[in-house]
Amino acid sequence: MSILHSTPSLEELSIIDSLITANSKSPITTTFISSLQRLRQDGIYTQVLVPPLRSLSLEYKGKAFDDAAFVTMISSRWLPDPVYAATVGVDCIRSVDLTFLSCPVDKTVYQPLRYLDGMGLMVVIAGVKAPNSA
Repeated sequence: MSILHSTPSLEELSIIDSLITANSKSPITTTFISSLQRLRQDGIYTQVLVPPLRSLSLEYKGKAFDDAAFVTMISSRWLPDPVYAATVGVDCIRSVDLTFLSCPVDKTVYQPLRYLDGMGLMVVIAGVKAPNSA
């Protein structure tokens, strides 16, 4: 994550963890996802990693993904009112692409993002087919 701290103007981020060597851990962790979330603590918003992020693309090869943290993070960055977004210092995320390379998608967990998709957020969530699915 240290490289992201040194690129504060980054608007598009793509991480493909299947390209990482077998001896390395995936950078796509709950800690990473949470660092992108706009949090409110005691009425004050904390500084987020990569405030101008508008497009996020993740390809995840693992099986233990924190779906709830991801949905919460994306929801926290959906700020379609530019005046409000400027006030809190975080750009509105406009595009999200999450691909699971080793597991199916639990569509129920991602339903809140489908609602945001209907309001203008471009959302693609994909995974391998579940066993016994057509």
